[in-house]
Amino acid sequence: MSDEAIFDVDVEAFDERVLAASQRTPVLVDFWADWCAPCKVLDQRLTALARVHPELAVRRVEVPDFDTDVAQDHLPGVTALPTVWLIHPDGRREVLAGESVRVILKAVRAALDPAEATPR
Repeated sequence: MSDEAIFDVDVEAFDERVLAASQRTPVLVDFWADWCAPCKVLDQRLTALARVHPELAVRRVEVPDFDTDVAQDHLPGVTALPTVWLIHPDGRREVLAGESVRVILKAVRAALDPAEATPR
């Protein structure tokens, strides 16, 4: 499930590929699992979104189960996938755990274009 617009990240590269990148551009971290059907739907939508918005860095982190190091280190207390972090260059981090694809995409669009967050 890899694409040139999206980079897979392991625990060892997390700080470099996620946290360092977030100082320059919004970073969306998609915590996913192969067994998670909504994760697969979200992956397709994020791939399309990343192609349209090259200013968004998308990083994927596989979470085979919640007992793994990545889950223990970065998702304490989280028991639902997909879980997405949206890290802004100013350091703010939005955590969207177990949300619908629609809710996640709305948050991403709002981060890319603050006018999207304004109620109409």
